[in-house]
Amino acid sequence: MEAPEVYFCDLCNASIPEHDLVDGEALRVKDKTIGACCIAEIRGGAKAPDAVATGGSGGGWFAAGLVSLVAVAGAT
Repeated sequence: MEAPEVYFCDLCNASIPEHDLVDGEALRVKDKTIGACCIAEIRGGAKAPDAVATGGSGGGWFAAGLVSLVAVAGAT
């Protein structure tokens, strides 16, 4: 019996259950993985507008990191 594959979010390092990838709740872009833990933030979760308005939660850095991650994945 093979050991199950272990996945981690490349943005926050949280463990990602394989069923999240199968169900589409987590994403793989080439060799990068983004978990459901960060998908809501990327897609503009409920708290995202407040974070942008106040500028206090670092949401801009998160978006910039995602764009960089996708760009690097596309270049490799």
